[in-house]
Order: sequence, then C-alpha cells, then structure tokens
Amino acid sequence: MIFATVGTQLPFPRLTASLADLAGSLDEDIAVQAGRGPDTSLQAPGLQLHETLTPAEFEKHFKAARVIVAHAGIGTILSARQWGKPLVILPRRHALGEHRNDHQIATAHQVENLPGIYVAWSETHLADILTQQTLSSPPPAGEMSPQHTALVDRLRDFIDTPATGAQGLSVRQLTEDEAHRIVAEIGRSERRRRGFRWLIVTLCISGAAALWLAL
Repeated sequence: MIFATVGTQLPFPRLTASLADLAGSLDEDIAVQAGRGPDTSLQAPGLQLHETLTPAEFEKHFKAARVIVAHAGIGTILSARQWGKPLVILPRRHALGEHRNDHQIATAHQVENLPGIYVAWSETHLADILTQQTLSSPPPAGEMSPQHTALVDRLRDFIDTPATGAQGLSVRQLTEDEAHRIVAEIGRSERRRRGFRWLIVTLCISGAAALWLAL
C-alpha cells in the first residue's frame, strides 16, 4: 500500500489528483489523507481518500504502507525516518498558490540526497519514482548519529504541548530563534556532519511553521 498525506493545514490538489491518475496503473492500493476540500470527491480504482484521520488511524496507515508520499513537511520527514519508511516528497510551490512561500522547495533541496528520501519535482517525476524505482528505506534509528537521534528526541519533547490541531495532534509554533536554541543545546561541534546538518538548515528555513508530530 502507498500512503499519502498532505498535512492538516491546507489541501494539496496537485498531489491528490496525481495519485488519483496513477491509481489505476498500480498493482496496490493508495490511501490518501487529503485534507478538507474538493479532493475527497475524486474516484479511482484502489484509491481511498480520507479528509482527516485520527492519530491512531494515521499511525496504522503509516506503518502498513510500503512507501509514504507527502508534501515536504518536517513532521512527515521525521516520522518516515522513525518508522523506517521510504518517503517520496512533492514539495508545494508558492507560484501555484500551494503555500505562502517556497520553504518546502528549500526543504526538498536539503533532503533530496538522504537515503530513503526521494524528491519528485513534478507530477511526471512522481509517477516515474512510484512506478519505476525500487525504493530503499532510510537507515534504522540505531544507525543514525547520536546527534541526529538526540535532535529528533529533543524536538518531539519540545513540541509536545497541550495545544491540539484539527486531527487532535499536538502542535507548537517553532520560531527561528527557538530552532537555533535547540540546535545549540545538542552540540555545536557536530553541525557539519551530513546527517545532522540537513535538519538544522531545514528547521531554520521552516521557522514559524507548525510542526505536526504525526505527519
């Protein structure tokens, strides 16, 4: 199964429609958390569209999936690495009215060479990745650097607040200053390590964005 998520803040019609077009040509089901919008009216063989999912439903789909497809959300990237799932990213584009800026493009550039992460720069590229490539999983958590693991744990602890979003998920606004402070606490000397550096840059670019822990 392919599981796709667009986050809880905005629908992503370009991604949802691309997966609907692709559904009939794949020999597996596609489940999509599509957000609130007209996308949930799309129909295709093997396509399951959900406006929202409970945290338990989201985790069930995530763990059962062969591959995850998503926008370039930090929470989704962290979750894919935590659960060892290949992740295909189609970043939102400001020019198409899909986001307020192009921070997802910048995020995608930072992570595209990491093992287990594949960036689709167009709908055609997305189809090529899902139909032609053997997708590898990210390295197990035990094989990540201690600094990388510590940062993921620290972020989850920091963001875990009583505030909840549309799906009942804990959320916290992370400012650029807060991102810098977290990184500084974990270890300045390791900032140049490849696996650690991408998280630092991505977090700073995504400052003030809502991080959805289960996405």
